[in-house]
Parts: sequence; structure tokens; C-alpha cells
Amino acid sequence: MRKWLAVAVLSSNLALHNLQRFAPVTLYDEFRQLWNTDYTGAGWLFAAYLVAYALMLFPMGMLADRIDNKKLMLFGGGLNLVGTLGFTLAPDFATAMLARVVLGVSGAFLYVPTVRYVVTSFDQASRGKVMGWVQAGAGAGQILGLSLVPLLTHWAGLQGAFLMPAVAALAVMTGQATQLASTLSS
Repeated sequence: MRKWLAVAVLSSNLALHNLQRFAPVTLYDEFRQLWNTDYTGAGWLFAAYLVAYALMLFPMGMLADRIDNKKLMLFGGGLNLVGTLGFTLAPDFATAMLARVVLGVSGAFLYVPTVRYVVTSFDQASRGKVMGWVQAGAGAGQILGLSLVPLLTHWAGLQGAFLMPAVAALAVMTGQATQLASTLSS
């Protein structure tokens, strides 16, 4: 049972990562109007995450080889929460861009340690199955980012919709902390 809780947490890490990665895509018009920018500016809101994420993957791999992966994931969840709140409450385009960069860095903290944890913590006979479940979380995050966030925008506005990923980040961090505590107590 404890292993499947770990799998759920690992899957949630990638769901959160991909939720944030894709959430702005369908809302370009809303962001253009909010911050008086063009489609290129709105596109940079999407790209800021990807650039920061890509630049952090190699350094994160080095950290993941040296630091407890659960602690890195928990830090990534915290960064995601901070970046989400920063983006949601951004008073201007520059702050929104900075928050998206923080979110991209958080993505590296969520993705690399998650995959490394699967490879190092599950036996070879179950590793593929576990990786499949974890990657299903990635797909779920993409779907939520591309469908649920825009849907919530109609009911709660742009800021209200982007509070949903903050709630998701809190839930993921709770799972991560529970997993970390169970490791420290055993």
C-alpha cells in the first residue's frame, strides 16, 4: 500500500508540472488583454516556463544524484506554489514572466527527481509499470491545463482559475511531505 501511495505522489508531481506547463496556452487572448501585450508576449508567457525548465534539467540531474530526491521534490512543490501565486497575483507582465520562470525551475525539481526516484526505488520487475503510472500523471496534467483551467476562467476569472494550480500544489506537497516523513521514520 505504501508503494502505491508513493506512486500516486510521483504521478501527482508530473501532473502538477504539466498542468503549469500547459495552462496558459488556451488563454493567450485573455493574457494579451490583461497585460496589454501581443501574441508574441503571450507566447513568451508559455515559453518562459520551457526555457527555465530546459536550462535547469542538467543541473537538476547533478543535484538529484547528490541530494535526497524526496527533499528536491518537496522543494519543487514549494517553488511551484510560490510561482503559481506569483503568476496569479502578478500586477504586470514582467512579474508574470518572472513567475513563469520560477514555475519552469519548479518543473525541473518535480520531473528529474521523480524519474530518478522511480529508477532507484522500484525493482526492475515493476519499474516499467510504475513509470507508466507516473507518466499518466503527466498526461493528466496536460489535460487539466488545457481544459480545466480555461473552463474555470469562465466561472472564476483568470485569477480565480489560476488559484486552482495553487491548491493542487498544496495537495502535492502534502503527499510529498507524508512520503518524506514515512521515509524518515522508517
